[in-house]
Amino acid sequence: MKLDTMKGLRRTHYCGEVPETEQEVVVCGFADRVRDMGNLIFINLRDRTGLVQLAFNDETDRAVFEKAQLVKSEYSKIFTFIFCGAKPMVFHLF
Repeated sequence: MKLDTMKGLRRTHYCGEVPETEQEVVVCGFADRVRDMGNLIFINLRDRTGLVQLAFNDETDRAVFEKAQLVKSEYSKIFTFIFCGAKPMVFHLF
């Protein structure tokens, strides 16, 4: 299995402090709850400040969606995404 590296990524925000303005966000935490509904996956990512819910669906890049399918509860993960109001567009999962 090929592992991804963090490639120098650093957390820009804590889960409980994700901004409501459009910008690139890097959050780190553990998968508190994962719900895989086939073509829709929800991952609740938690850190010490709170929780952020990430959604992966048919519009998500296929490689990212396949990585999201491998996430299990308690996995430690890093996500980078562009936050656009209520609809974050995830583009990297480490």
